Amino acid sequence: MSNHASPIAQINVTPLVDVMLVLLIIFMITAPTLTQRLLLSLPQPVKDAPPPPAAPMRLGIAADGSLWFEGQAISSERFAAEAAFLGARAKPPGIEIAAADSVAYQHVVDVLGTLRSSGIERVGFADPR
Repeated sequence: MSNHASPIAQINVTPLVDVMLVLLIIFMITAPTLTQRLLLSLPQPVKDAPPPPAAPMRLGIAADGSLWFEGQAISSERFAAEAAFLGARAKPPGIEIAAADSVAYQHVVDVLGTLRSSGIERVGFADPR
């Protein structure tokens, strides 16, 4: 009879159990922190809120420098008077400028100067199409 021992083909589960216990302890410690509520004070709607600003009025500047205000052709002098009238309001409306691609820069500067001198501060630019 031979007395030499053959290798035992078994898995050592002790390291596996150790790792599982460590993970269990980690999850037991972190789980209560995941269920805590976070209190936020969110803004509430105001009942007497002011209405949103009206849609801006549209001013078109053609390539030759001619002006179109709300779809109607208008001279630069007439537009200056109209802008002064609108700027004298308690809440002046906004103006949306749609300048043609090939318009001279000086025409746009003139319109901006007219709007600024009239007291209209809400000025934006739009696509001329």
